[in-house]
Order: sequence, then structure tokens, then C-alpha cells
Amino acid sequence: IAAGAMAFFTEKYGDIVRVVDVPGVSLELCGGTHVPTTGQIALFRFTHETGAAAGVRRIEAVTGPGAYALIRKLEGELEQAAGTLRTQPEHLVRRIEQLLEENRKLEKRIEGLLRAGPVQPATSNVQRIDDVDLYIDESTLSDRDQIGLVMDAFRSSHKRAISVLFTNGERAGVHVAVTDDLVQQGVKAGDIASAIAAVSGGKGGGRPHFASAGAGDVAKLGLARAQARAIVEGLLRR
Repeated sequence: IAAGAMAFFTEKYGDIVRVVDVPGVSLELCGGTHVPTTGQIALFRFTHETGAAAGVRRIEAVTGPGAYALIRKLEGELEQAAGTLRTQPEHLVRRIEQLLEENRKLEKRIEGLLRAGPVQPATSNVQRIDDVDLYIDESTLSDRDQIGLVMDAFRSSHKRAISVLFTNGERAGVHVAVTDDLVQQGVKAGDIASAIAAVSGGKGGGRPHFASAGAGDVAKLGLARAQARAIVEGLLRR
């Protein structure tokens, strides 16, 4: 120490201490094990790296059985991560990159939906069939997720009601929402959507409370709208 060797407070030194001297680079006390060649250490694995001083890095590692145990532990964690993502360990990086890209796309979609704001179908086209309110509207929406939000908003704000929404954008078709009270009575959105879409040669389906169908011939979408009330009325009274 009198010669200027560095000593670390976290190390435990005996009465006799080796000195590691790299001329012009470092002079420090070493409480570790010295060997003439790394071959005597056998397997070793770096575990930690810190800054010991300005321009000096301190590297820690495990050796022998400890290194083997660490590698087996890391391999197990790698296999577990791959299993969670349903892929093989050698494909894990690519799978993570795919998930990150999918997440970026979803974030952009959510951002677009939030920027567009809530969209409600018009309620001026309400028609009465017995004690059921029927709303027939048009929209230029093409994003299925946004259409789903519109229909969910309709279902949550109405009772004993059916919404038939025609879209004439990139994906022309018909979308139907049915409130829960009517679903419990056996009214199915899929039946309504399929029957209306059939007028234009289209087909589709979905769940009892929400369903979509594509237009076979876009030119006949107007005819399908004109017959929508009669089709719904027939299905309600069958």
C-alpha cells in the first residue's frame, strides 16, 4: 500500500497478499486465487462488471462447477421464456421482435381511435317494431375495432333495441348490434346480419350481440338497406 497499490474495502486480505501490477495501468492488492494459466480454472463465466476507478473496470466471474451451474440456470430461464412466448429458444429474439412490432401497430391503432374520438351512430332513423327500437344508419368507418366500439356504445345506452349499421368505405357491409335483453329472448345479431347481407349476395356472422357481414355486390347495398326493416321484422316475429 505504501508503494501506491489500491486496496478495496469489500475484499478480505490475509497477512500475505499478492500484488497485481500492470505497468502504467494498475497496481492493486488482490485477495483472489492466482493461477499460471486460465486452463487451470477450466470453465468460467463473467457475472459482473463495475468501474473500480477512472478508466479502470473491475470484472467478476464464477469458475468451475459454479460456472456450469450458472449456465444451466440461464439455459433454464431461456427455455422458460421461450415456452411462455410459444417458440423455440433459438427463435426467441425473432419472436420478441415480432411482439414488439405488433405492439407498435396496436399503439398506433389505439392512438388513431382516441384521436378520432367516440363515434355514435345517428339516432334519427329510429323505427318501432312492436316494443323494439330499430336504428338503421350508414357510416364510412372501415376499421372493425372502431365499428365494434360504436356498437358497444349503442348496446350500453339502449334497451330492447337493434342497430343495423351499413358501411360503404373500404369494407362495405352491414353490422348488427342487439341489446342483451333481446339476446336473452333468442334474437341473434348473426341471423340478422346474414339475412340482410344475402340481399347483396354477401355473407357473414358473429356473436348473438354483435355480427358483421360483407356486401357481395356493393351496388345492391342500397337495396339491402331498403329491405332491412322487413327482414328484421320477419325475424322478430317468426
